[in-house]
Amino acid sequence: MVKSNNIPQINSPLNGGKTKLIETIDSAAIIKRYKKKLSIDVSRFFLNVPQVFVYECDETKYRFFYPLHISGDGLFYEQLQDSKGYYLPWKWEHQKAIEHIKPTDNLLEIGSARGAFLEGLKKHFGNNFNAMGVELNEDAAKKAQMKGINIEIESIENLSEKRAQQFDVVCFFQVLEHISDVLPFMRSAVKCLKTNGRIIVSVPNNDSFIKDIPMNILNLPPHHMGLWSKESLTKLAEIVGLVPVNFYTEALSPLHVWSYYHVKIIRIFGNNIFSKLMLIPLLPLIWFKKSKGMNPSIEGHTILAVFKKI
Repeated sequence: MVKSNNIPQINSPLNGGKTKLIETIDSAAIIKRYKKKLSIDVSRFFLNVPQVFVYECDETKYRFFYPLHISGDGLFYEQLQDSKGYYLPWKWEHQKAIEHIKPTDNLLEIGSARGAFLEGLKKHFGNNFNAMGVELNEDAAKKAQMKGINIEIESIENLSEKRAQQFDVVCFFQVLEHISDVLPFMRSAVKCLKTNGRIIVSVPNNDSFIKDIPMNILNLPPHHMGLWSKESLTKLAEIVGLVPVNFYTEALSPLHVWSYYHVKIIRIFGNNIFSKLMLIPLLPLIWFKKSKGMNPSIEGHTILAVFKKI
């Protein structure tokens, strides 16, 4: 983190209200981290952007990165999808979402990627289940289309002009945090929905341990542009005319046990080499927890929210 004498005053992208500066991050540090961890060059997103600012909306508590134009492009996401462990075809939130979907629903998924969720719905409800997706990553969408999955390469803003009030369920998983201009996206999603229809959305849980992982590149631009919590999701829903139905919090996944313990040590000793060395004697415990599972009451990576259109 670095200090800046030239801090822009920014209004909230959710309600136009006041914000406060939470953190300032050196862009060079982000670029270096992506190169080291994932061998991806993200320098093109930070041209003439020496620093990235994190703001928090006073009213909604939504945290977002600024400037807004540094989000990833299609090439960036194609590179990420080739990274080991990035693309999980079936997730915790997919299984929870099915509890709020009926066999007779007409469903739209935004950001379908390679179509894993839509494919899973067909397996669960049968081949006659009425579902489609939209995806901006052309490579991912074409892979899904080759499997016979109904995915269009189109933005939700364009689709909403043609398919207003046609869907019982609109869902998007791990999508909202990638978007800078949140309101047009959300309003388009709601526009596609019938009255009393449901929005099902999952985002990273920034009330959990993930908020304290130092230089967590997958929770930084150009990957993520917003940091969501249950409170900020609820406020967003109110703004676009939705009411909450239910919230679910993922328990800590075996995939994240190492990061969870690392964060616990950092909170005690700080982010330094000593904290990393302290993880070594914990390796047997971490291995055991990864194989047997953690306490289900520990909050994990993801929140799933269900809202209804009124």
